[in-house]
Amino acid sequence: MKRTIIFWVSLLSLVGSQLLMKASIPPGVRRQSVTVPVGKGPPLKATLWLPAELSQDEADIKGAVLVCHGVTASRGVMATLCKALAGDGYIALTFDFWGHGQSAVRFQWAQNETQVRHAWIWLQTWMSERSVRGNENPMIFLGHSMGAFSGGPALQQDANASAFVAMGALPSAVPPCPLLVSMGRFEELFDEDKARTWQDGRARVLVSPFSDHAGEPYDPFLVSQTVRWIDEVLGRETAVSMSIMAFPWLGACLGAVGSLGLVFFLGALVALPSPWVPSERETWWNRSLLYPLLSNILRLKGSHWSSAFSSKWSVLFKGLLCGAAFCLLLALVFHVHLWSCHPLHGKRIAQWLFFLPFLSLWSLWSAARMEQVGIPSAGCRFLMACLGRVLPLLAVAVLASLTLSPFLGMMLGLLAACCVLGSLLYTTVAQGTRDPRIGAVTLAVFLSWLLAWFFPLCW
Repeated sequence: MKRTIIFWVSLLSLVGSQLLMKASIPPGVRRQSVTVPVGKGPPLKATLWLPAELSQDEADIKGAVLVCHGVTASRGVMATLCKALAGDGYIALTFDFWGHGQSAVRFQWAQNETQVRHAWIWLQTWMSERSVRGNENPMIFLGHSMGAFSGGPALQQDANASAFVAMGALPSAVPPCPLLVSMGRFEELFDEDKARTWQDGRARVLVSPFSDHAGEPYDPFLVSQTVRWIDEVLGRETAVSMSIMAFPWLGACLGAVGSLGLVFFLGALVALPSPWVPSERETWWNRSLLYPLLSNILRLKGSHWSSAFSSKWSVLFKGLLCGAAFCLLLALVFHVHLWSCHPLHGKRIAQWLFFLPFLSLWSLWSAARMEQVGIPSAGCRFLMACLGRVLPLLAVAVLASLTLSPFLGMMLGLLAACCVLGSLLYTTVAQGTRDPRIGAVTLAVFLSWLLAWFFPLCW
């Protein structure tokens, strides 16, 4: 009975997440997948967001916006911006830079400007061919981080640019048009004072009190105010709604809960007849000071699960099954609206398989050390997993921010945040299967998936 309830609640949560994702698209806005040619190079995989006015009255189209993502990101990351722009009456084009998102081409920073120029020309041609306001189509560029650093030099001499938005970036070269720096209060790459003196102080600076560098493209306040500034520059009224911008994240949370529930159900189906217990034999390579210390601090007094036998191959198979199921469910939730992570990508799958053995060894070692202290409940297991994995990463992130690079510190902080979800996944599968080893392999599959779809392709 309990399993049946978990299954249906989880399934309904996933359905609800998809409904929220659909509801985040403004009424009448349409999404169209297109291919943008790049001279003799591989074409760009792109998405065109079309406003409702395009099918009603072409004269109401305000203009076209080329939206470019940052390094390690994708066009899915820019979907919130594109929806807001299309909902306000703009045609928005966003694409995956080579090596990012669904692109299977090796990442080359030096070729970014070429890709921006071809996408810009393609969008201009697309507008003119459909006679959208004749030859008087305002053309706006909006880039986040790497996108702005690439777009500035690419369009430096372009007199057709009506406005240029640099989100989380201060490029050295920009086109001769109105400028906006759009940033979060916790921006890691530069501060507000530096932004106000950029380009001799001729740029408008918009600061959100809510986001850092990575969160800027998702920030409802920053997105809505950026759209308002573009309207102000063009002398148009704004019709963007902030309320629906939160729907993708609500859908993501609901989808994550549903995915965890279905993985718990799957784990319960393949559970051991009785729980597994870690070996108490201690050698130089399996000692851990961290988990006994955390156990003493938290005053945990639990007993080991009773022993049961399951072959290593069985543990590996069940862990891979649960991990793959969880990643596929998350891809269903995140793809298009938050992060481009289509599962059918040969090179990404190869990276996934490359990372998996190394992370599996670490995860199994960590789980065995943690379970040796005796954990009394699922809540304590989650807390121990979080503290044992997240705290060291956060400490390294702070150290990196202070001594090496704030950007590196931000990346490590993001990994620490992902480890919170990973710890929840580990606990869920360990409880469902009654075998922490299966939870450890599942965690390794999840973290390998994140790394494989996060980093640009370098081969």
